[in-house]
Amino acid sequence: MPQTTHRGRSFAFAALLLALISCDGESPAPAPARVPVYAVEVCAAPFEAPLADGEGRSPCVALGATRDTSTEEWPDLDRLPDGVTRRDPVRYVRPGASGDGSRASPFGSVSQALASLGATGGTLALTRGEHSVTEPLTVRGAVTVIGVGAASTTLSARTTGALWSITGTDATLALARVRVTEPMPASRSAITLTGGASVRLDDVRLDGFEDAVSLNGSRLEATRLTIARARRNGLVALAASEVRLTDFVVRDGALQGVFLQDSVAQLARGLIASNGRHGLSFTGTPPAGRGVEGCVGDARTRPGMIECLDSLALVRNGIAGAFLAGPHVV
Repeated sequence: MPQTTHRGRSFAFAALLLALISCDGESPAPAPARVPVYAVEVCAAPFEAPLADGEGRSPCVALGATRDTSTEEWPDLDRLPDGVTRRDPVRYVRPGASGDGSRASPFGSVSQALASLGATGGTLALTRGEHSVTEPLTVRGAVTVIGVGAASTTLSARTTGALWSITGTDATLALARVRVTEPMPASRSAITLTGGASVRLDDVRLDGFEDAVSLNGSRLEATRLTIARARRNGLVALAASEVRLTDFVVRDGALQGVFLQDSVAQLARGLIASNGRHGLSFTGTPPAGRGVEGCVGDARTRPGMIECLDSLALVRNGIAGAFLAGPHVV
């Protein structure tokens, strides 16, 4: 069953107490204000969530990265997701090749292609299949990495540290239509951001890792994101980081699904399920003046709002769906 916060449980107990007083002959409590009542579905698929449709129903909706495979060999660089930009130069990568990075003669590894871009960045186009990465990848400048689809192009991390490291305000990574996994549990993170770096994820699945995404004073924006089976936390944001997730799944982590400390978040249309402790954990003090500019869709921003949570399903997390400590205004 979907979970409540600790505060929600207190409200439920208070409502029960009022009902018992009425049954003992005291004056009945006034009728509560009418609120929408939704018939919540139980979704059998692990990446579906019962989201309210505004008409009294909550049908099961598929969320997160795509799960359909593609027969295309190369990504279409003329049809990129919103917010993902093609940057020159473009380098093509096919596992095992030994070319110069052109489409006709691609590089054989992601590491080789990334090193060829230089300090200003560029675009890596990854063919369908598995790309093994044996050394950490460091982003310089603005880099776009695009595959064929999250069920068709895989980055297999065989590194001991973070797979992707992005540091500094001049470093940005856009990663799209890719699955990132670790065949052996060794990598600390799929993506680590520090010092004001930023990352944009679209149609990405992150499988495994200690903390799948780790931010320190940085920014993450993602849509169609799936984070699964983290050995600790699905997503960690520290030191005035900003997180915006839309159409996402975070599930089956050992500890917290999404953990924020001294940071802010906007989360919409998401499933956070079966994590060992809390689905959401917001602690510390959010940075002043860094709250949400507006909620997703039709949700309204109220004065003083810091976080925005809209259309989330928090299901079967170990302790509670959400834990908030500190001056967070949701």
